[in-house]
Amino acid sequence: MFFSVNNNIIKYGYPTNNNLIIFDNYISSYNPEKRIPNWTLHYLEKEDKKVFSKKFNFKNILNSKFIPNKNDYKPYSRGHLVPSGDFNVYDYKENTYVLEANIIPQNKENNEGIWNRLENNVRKYSVMYEELWIITGTIFKPVQKNNIKNINYYVLNDNLSVPNYIYKSILFNNNNKTYMNTYMIPNIDIKHTKFNQFMVNYTVVENLVGYELFDKVDKTQIKHNIVDIT
Repeated sequence: MFFSVNNNIIKYGYPTNNNLIIFDNYISSYNPEKRIPNWTLHYLEKEDKKVFSKKFNFKNILNSKFIPNKNDYKPYSRGHLVPSGDFNVYDYKENTYVLEANIIPQNKENNEGIWNRLENNVRKYSVMYEELWIITGTIFKPVQKNNIKNINYYVLNDNLSVPNYIYKSILFNNNNKTYMNTYMIPNIDIKHTKFNQFMVNYTVVENLVGYELFDKVDKTQIKHNIVDIT
């Protein structure tokens, strides 16, 4: 391991080594070409009350030329892959939660609606179970027409890419069994739909993103499709 990180976070592995940025409570893999994170990984203990660390010269970690400005996200909202609600954030402006390593252009209604409900559900897991590991990431899903696949997505201000899907994969243990719930949700306004309708097998996401989720877990022992708390 070439970096210092909380070993609890990486207990079950992390997806890739690409442009890793390490914070106290989460890891981000940043994509300078698309100006968004590829994925984030964070860890929650039961009723976790940890506080995010303050900024530490983020723009010295990555070239500032490849970090978007706040106005670049318009007309989308600034969606956070690791939500502040998972932790006690004592100073919004000074916490790593608000950094570009954790932010994507997200449909506003999606962010405040179905995605917010999914995040709240994960927090309910953290009350019920001792430990959770959560990978959240972006997907550029191709569409097929006439046997040819194309990836269509918006690019804001010539450089900030808008993922057409967002995923969240939650790993947790209960009664000596390992469970894994994975959701893949379109980055659009979705009304009158429960988030559990977007639950997929983890392999669907892995095949689209080209990396393995929780690679240190014996996937043959994983249980799926836990009933969600709604």
